[in-house]
Amino acid sequence: MEYIIVNESKIKIILNKRDMSEYSLNGVGNDYDTPKVRRSFKKILERVTNECGFDFSGSKTLIQFYESKNGAELFITKLGALPKETENTLKKSGRVSILEPCSVIYKLDDGEELKSAVKILKSGCDIYSLEGEYYLIFDEAESYESNMAICEFADEISSVAYTYITEHGTKLKGEDL
Repeated sequence: MEYIIVNESKIKIILNKRDMSEYSLNGVGNDYDTPKVRRSFKKILERVTNECGFDFSGSKTLIQFYESKNGAELFITKLGALPKETENTLKKSGRVSILEPCSVIYKLDDGEELKSAVKILKSGCDIYSLEGEYYLIFDEAESYESNMAICEFADEISSVAYTYITEHGTKLKGEDL
């Protein structure tokens, strides 16, 4: 995988055949808006952030994907706040995927930890139950900074898990706690 930083909000990523296979992107065609492809894109974003410091957190991200016989090219742009009309126009394109801002996810091992954590929350979050564990999902880093005491009860996990948790978990409401 090669990176070319175009400017402070755009990066070009060149994937070879091995990268395409590693991220399960071979033969994707024009079907970019599936959970599997979105997870692959998020994994690539996480790697880019770790390897070259290009941070995508906190902003919508536009991904343009161009597959070729030797691999693919991705152009990734941090968009910030997009007008709704522009976002709708972009979503109609067969070569574009828009990822929502990164989430911060905390995992709790049992219901007692969840009850203790909920008592000290100062701002809202989504709560999911999955396979006997509980997850607190904050939309952006700013929304959980005032909840740092939550670290006493929970472990922060990678935001890559967001899609899996929200697709397979059960969203809990206040009366479920």
